[in-house]
Amino acid sequence: MFVAVTSTRFSSFENPVLASSGFLRGAVWAAAVSWLLVFFVLPEQASNETLLASLFFPMLIGGLALRAPNSIGTAAAYNNFMPFMVGPANHSRLNELVWFNTTPAVVLGIALGVWAFRLVLPFDPAAERWRLRRRLVRDLRRLAAQKSAFTPAEWMARSCGRIAQIIHHAGVQPDALTEAYLAGAMGIMTVGLLVLRIQHVLAHQVLCPEQTRLLQDVLHSIATLRGYSTRPAEKAAQALALLRPAALWEPNLSLQMDLTRAVGSLEVMTRELADNVTFLDTSRRFHLPRAA
Repeated sequence: MFVAVTSTRFSSFENPVLASSGFLRGAVWAAAVSWLLVFFVLPEQASNETLLASLFFPMLIGGLALRAPNSIGTAAAYNNFMPFMVGPANHSRLNELVWFNTTPAVVLGIALGVWAFRLVLPFDPAAERWRLRRRLVRDLRRLAAQKSAFTPAEWMARSCGRIAQIIHHAGVQPDALTEAYLAGAMGIMTVGLLVLRIQHVLAHQVLCPEQTRLLQDVLHSIATLRGYSTRPAEKAAQALALLRPAALWEPNLSLQMDLTRAVGSLEVMTRELADNVTFLDTSRRFHLPRAA
């Protein structure tokens, strides 16, 4: 039963080994404290008041531990299992045989669940980062193809959620690869915002057909991006080279403002697409370039 509870409770977590390990630590602490209470402290109690006094400090420590961010999982398991393992009652105390029949079953059942997660479904940080990178690039392609509708705020919230996941899996001390992943994710978020800005310019329908085609080609190259390709950066650079002079010499103020928005977006987009061409290639895992 406890193996099933542990497996069901933590199978939906991104890193079930890490989450269930804290649950196991809490159960072990509860077993150790309950052993002291059941075998040494509670047999000496003769009234309800002393019973409550005996349980006050162990439960108080568990409640305070819930306020510490690094011990929430451990404290939650400790607080849940402590009353069960001690079995406080107004008229009797827990039989020692009952303690031996229940407490080891709890601890060993949870330990077996954690062991199953480690062997059957081990968490692979590299595979998780690769999955997040594929989702980032997929979202960018769908955004450029207008297959998904995002406001700038919604796009930033979605991208920041992916970035938060990368940071969460990095551990206490992120390495150079994690920092490169963060830089790539920030680059994709920036390109997505610029895609939305270009789509906003196109929605005005004030550009000439040639200028509209240039911007549409840039979006199409991003929407159809597959594998390692410098085509999106080249298309953005080509559109920038042709639209920059038009923005400088355009006499119509409204049209000039739209061209300026497009040119500013292409300026940053060209750089981001060129810098992250390897990160955008989701056909293979991302590795840092080797030093010469």
